Amino acid sequence: MAKKTNIEQPEATRQSRKEVLIARRDREQNRRVYMVVGAVAAFLVIVLLAGLINEFVVKPGQPAAVVNGQTITIRDWQNRVRYQRAQLVVNVEDLVGQFGTDLNLLEQVAGQQLNLLFDHETLGQLVLDLMVDETLIRQEAERLGIIVSDTDVQVEIEELFGYFGGLLPTPMPTASPTIMPTPSLTPIPTAVLTETETSEVDPVPTQAPLPTSAPIPTATPMSLESYQTEYDQVIQRLRGYGISESIYREATRARIYQERLMERLAADITLTTEAEHASLFVLIYENQEEAEAAQQAIVERGYLTVWNELRSLPFDDETRGTGFASELLWRTQEDLIGVLGSEAGTAAFTLPLNQPGDIFAQPGDEATGQPDRYYIIQVSGRELRSLSQNAIDAQKQENLTNWLQSQRSAGTVDISDRWRGQSPRQPMIDLNLLSQPAPVEIPEQ
Repeated sequence: MAKKTNIEQPEATRQSRKEVLIARRDREQNRRVYMVVGAVAAFLVIVLLAGLINEFVVKPGQPAAVVNGQTITIRDWQNRVRYQRAQLVVNVEDLVGQFGTDLNLLEQVAGQQLNLLFDHETLGQLVLDLMVDETLIRQEAERLGIIVSDTDVQVEIEELFGYFGGLLPTPMPTASPTIMPTPSLTPIPTAVLTETETSEVDPVPTQAPLPTSAPIPTATPMSLESYQTEYDQVIQRLRGYGISESIYREATRARIYQERLMERLAADITLTTEAEHASLFVLIYENQEEAEAAQQAIVERGYLTVWNELRSLPFDDETRGTGFASELLWRTQEDLIGVLGSEAGTAAFTLPLNQPGDIFAQPGDEATGQPDRYYIIQVSGRELRSLSQNAIDAQKQENLTNWLQSQRSAGTVDISDRWRGQSPRQPMIDLNLLSQPAPVEIPEQ
């Protein structure tokens, strides 16, 4: 029977019972630490996931507004805000392409658009109000049997780009000629030829016939290929700002619903198609002293003489001061109030004909840089005339606006405050476009 060989371990590798217990205790402590760290890490991951789910799933799905039971989610509202921002950015960029990077000029032509790009809350509120109106309009339109199909949207987009199925657009009807009254303007007298000593007058030489002018080229209809190219460029530009084609098309659909409902509602009211119009001469000054001097000159020499003299001066003539002479032909009272202010616009329909009125002052606007204006008017004619199509369309729009206000006041719209603070800030205009160009140093000669 073989004997067992006892191999004794070296003294240095032997572990006492105490050391074994210590090692076991350390392993147990490490295990507990790992468990605690793992639990904390798992908890943090859960909190992070919950935050992400709340931020990107729960919150966007919450209602920004409820219109007759139909929800406008924060997600839909944010997408529409981004679309509106993209439109503003594109408009400003196009204006920069036209006018350059002159900040002062850019603020004059696009100041409101720039303000909206930087005022996130105001733009968010405007877009939400727009979406509420669009929802009310679509609900009413569909109740009345008005449906805007995908084909309607496609045709609308094609016509916006100038594509009419390879044909030219239908020409607008030719306006019927209107008999104009005899102009009341007294022209500046022309020089009178004195009688010559001889009674014989050289005959006027016969003028050689002018060459026949070339006919105006016929407009070429847009081709399908040209339309598709331009459309694709617009869509690609929007996609560059994170805007999908579907948002563009749905915004177009909403506009068609608005136009069709506006026409339907207008059929139930009596539109005003005629109104009193006035024609008048206007003297315009930017300071009261010049206006008072002109008024004194009118007393001495007559209104039309002063008007003719000012009208005849070149714009660079220093003697004209801030004065400007103009004639406004056949404007409604609303139009004139918009141009001249309430006092002068109203007076145009009460002043006796061919008699100058007093000085009408219109305060300026520091925000827009509009100076004070002083008007002296003389009415040359008043008569009942047909309203322009724009004026009739304005009545239709006002009727639609009143209908929307009545729907809102009926309590069928519930706008939440959850959207506040969540208005997107992108896309944003490149701030380099808004920087003033560096002055160019001219080297000394």
